[in-house]
Amino acid sequence: MSVKQSVLIPSNAFSWRSIASGPDLDAPKSTEAVMRSDEVLNEQFRATKYSVGYDQREVDHFLDRVVDTLRKYESGESIERQPVTANTVQSIQFAPTRFRDGYEPHDVDQFLERLSRAFQEFERGTDN
Repeated sequence: MSVKQSVLIPSNAFSWRSIASGPDLDAPKSTEAVMRSDEVLNEQFRATKYSVGYDQREVDHFLDRVVDTLRKYESGESIERQPVTANTVQSIQFAPTRFRDGYEPHDVDQFLERLSRAFQEFERGTDN
């Protein structure tokens, strides 16, 4: 299917920006619970403008925190400063947008479900 879509491409290590066109965002995602920081950086969401979406700055800020926490898990460093947890992911809420750029809520919510499962796995691993 050749549909023009808005896609997020990392513009630096911790922020995302929208551009037009890109891969099929409806393609199946990995079902594995483990997620790495680079997967978060490469995640893509459709952008909204005239329909309700999630505030891009809030989502980006939260994903910055997610990447920071995942990098600590990956390197084995201790996590001292308010780490993101499965509970954090499950309870996060973003301000809605309308008539300005936002992220497609369904895309973000699906990603957060995968992210929550990944953090549950990491947390189980740290309890052993």
